[in-house]
Amino acid sequence: AFSTSFWQFSICRFLVGLAFDNCFTMMYILVLEYVGPKWRTFVANMSIAIFFTLASCLLPWISYYIADWRWICIATAAPLAISIVTPWLVPESARWLVSQGKVDKAIIIMKKFEKINGTQVPEKMYTEFSESCKILQKEEEAGKAYSVIDLFKSPRLR
Repeated sequence: AFSTSFWQFSICRFLVGLAFDNCFTMMYILVLEYVGPKWRTFVANMSIAIFFTLASCLLPWISYYIADWRWICIATAAPLAISIVTPWLVPESARWLVSQGKVDKAIIIMKKFEKINGTQVPEKMYTEFSESCKILQKEEEAGKAYSVIDLFKSPRLR
């Protein structure tokens, strides 16, 4: 909105597009990881569909009342400023942490969700989970390392 040339405007809109895509994709994946299979479609897809529908219905009215393209750009890009702080507000995926061998951090995050949901998971479950993750990690380390060439060894994968 504060650009003085077409190229400045294009670069700024490109950066806003990157922020939107990054924020949208990250939140969608996290929702799919934490919501059970029964509610995934409703929580992830329906909430996004409702959000976009309402935003699409409101945008012409916002544009009508603002009536200046620079302020419309600011009004549509301002909510994406939240994406700057989301890495510090949103916890990392517990599944990703487990896949990286950070089981203790994953358990801490799961305990936070336990408090938020108002449920009580027995400590024995966390202990068993931690032990099974360590066993799987040792098995993976001892397993065979694959390469791109392995894709062509089997006729089924060719």
